[in-house]
Amino acid sequence: MKKKHPKEVKTIIKRTALLLFLYSMVHADPIIDIWYIGIRENPIYNHYIEIYNPTEEIIDLSEYAFIKGHGQSGAIGYGWGNELSNSGVSFYRLSGSLFPGSSMGFTRDVSHESLQNMADVVFEDECVLAVSGDDAVGLFKGPGDTAEEVLAACDSIPIDAVGSPYEDPGQSWQVSGEPGPPNSTNTGFYGVTRFAILMRKPAVGMGNAGDWDSSRGCVVDSCTNDTITTSYEESEWNIIPCYFYEGCDPTNTIITNGAGAEPDCPDASLDIDSMATYYHEPGTTVLDSTIVLNEFLAYSETCCGEDLFDGGEDFIELYNIGTDAVDISGWGFGDTEGETVTTAPDTSIAAGAHVVLWYTGEPNGFPEVEAKLSEDGEAVYVEDANGNVIINHTYDEQIEDVSYGRFPDGLETWQHMNPTPNETNTNQLFIIGQNKIIPDNINIIGSYPNPFNPRTTIVFQLPALSFVRVNIYNVSGKRQRSIDLGLLDSGTNTVSWDGLTEKGSMAGSGIYLYQISDGSQTAIGKVSLIK
Repeated sequence: MKKKHPKEVKTIIKRTALLLFLYSMVHADPIIDIWYIGIRENPIYNHYIEIYNPTEEIIDLSEYAFIKGHGQSGAIGYGWGNELSNSGVSFYRLSGSLFPGSSMGFTRDVSHESLQNMADVVFEDECVLAVSGDDAVGLFKGPGDTAEEVLAACDSIPIDAVGSPYEDPGQSWQVSGEPGPPNSTNTGFYGVTRFAILMRKPAVGMGNAGDWDSSRGCVVDSCTNDTITTSYEESEWNIIPCYFYEGCDPTNTIITNGAGAEPDCPDASLDIDSMATYYHEPGTTVLDSTIVLNEFLAYSETCCGEDLFDGGEDFIELYNIGTDAVDISGWGFGDTEGETVTTAPDTSIAAGAHVVLWYTGEPNGFPEVEAKLSEDGEAVYVEDANGNVIINHTYDEQIEDVSYGRFPDGLETWQHMNPTPNETNTNQLFIIGQNKIIPDNINIIGSYPNPFNPRTTIVFQLPALSFVRVNIYNVSGKRQRSIDLGLLDSGTNTVSWDGLTEKGSMAGSGIYLYQISDGSQTAIGKVSLIK
């Protein structure tokens, strides 16, 4: 096969990337949100890649595959799916489903146990993730049981990628204005696609279609490591340095020597804490306002508004976090992004005050809204009199007669709670009058909110009357807290964790595993604490 000139390859990639952008407007695909290569000293090779679903649709991962490629001169073949003498397996077909707003992480069985505990999939042996900083890994969409079949189906263009198999950067690529340490001859830099965390910027919701130079923020045609040739403003990535423990002892001073500097200890716990800060914020421009969505109820059966209506009605509660009153005259309200159905008359919200709007679906005028909120998930949409977006809050499936709101009022911490329209929000949750669901095993429903700060509520179901204990571990497997719940009835139960350790100190930001045990069965869930 005749090799194409690198500039010709880049032109083809950019042209195809545009076509894939148009394709993505009607198709939902995951993105690579985290890339990490830490210490690489036998027997520990710390690798981690994570994909995220930024869409509102459930993604069937069986349609996707990881394929790696190598730009080194010794590679056998050219482009994606080529091989080195020691490159191992170059193909992995994904499986399962990826729900909206959720992620799936991948690591290796030779990576530190902290990474294996965090990951959803642990690869064995010389796998598709057995890479250095100068190798590329792409996420492809197409049928086939081999790299060749998938590449033929998608014209060798990935949905997303880190690195390019059409060029050799040396040690690794520079990204986002971060060139890495100077090389041994002080004639260039080592790059940061190894010995650093690459984390997608929050507004990025679409893959780069293999246009790695644009994705990493190149500002010149010859985007090499000789000088700084990338910029943060043009890049899709945030770069986070790896942590160092002085003397490989976590009780000693914790430092960082900058992105691209190899960690001196295999334990990746602190780097995992950094990864846990990832969040996706859709690119819709929302006008900065002191009026926030403070609480909403989208699955009303017996609550709320019985004194105003024949039965329970859905509602949203607005809250003014500012110090001045805000005039909301002419503001529009609806349940679909970009569409309003009811307009506010001459109305203002005082500083520190609440206003409740009832989503009755009836044309009775403000404060009723001629729309109904869906219990299966949709949006709360508010724009001002000039059409500027004030609130565009999408939500997932809700719980009967349980609202979702900020606690305390106005802060960024959300949780399920007892509805409190036009009152200060509560952190209490009692689900009353629902039919019990008795599972065969301990069943974890989830934790709310997740990520959380400072408190999360874990909801689970028990098959029988049981004495229950909850143990909380960090990703290194060290127990942080043990909570004895005593004797609990079968069916749905809850337990709250305030983020405190056994010693009463606040746990650090990061991912934690909670283990629920009744003495004969155990179930494990995952939650993220963000400070």
